[in-house]
Amino acid sequence: AGAGTTGFYYRAGAEGNGRSYDPASQDANAWQMAMVATVTLDALAATLGDAACVKIDVEGYEPEVLRGATSIKGPLLVEIHEPYLRGRRIDVDAFYRWIAEHYDVTGTLPRGGNAHVTLRRRPA
Repeated sequence: AGAGTTGFYYRAGAEGNGRSYDPASQDANAWQMAMVATVTLDALAATLGDAACVKIDVEGYEPEVLRGATSIKGPLLVEIHEPYLRGRRIDVDAFYRWIAEHYDVTGTLPRGGNAHVTLRRRPA
């Protein structure tokens, strides 16, 4: 994962509705997609400098974001959405093992739901 583009799904006129795109939902046709530019947090930090802390709330795309945040020194405040991870067929147990290998965790990783955790990258 790095710089590139990806599809961003949104509902026209439904700002801040707090919902994520679900292609299996009854209202899936109400969603529109726009292609948006992407950049890793590592690349952003290389350009702007390291942040004091980063809030990550990406509705099930936590693995991709964290893999692109290897140089971030400050804490990462992460909202982990386990149901969305499972919906994307992400091996949640493997993802949690990866987190445990690379980060010190404050808070409890979710088991079946959502949770807020603070991650601090361990020195390599």
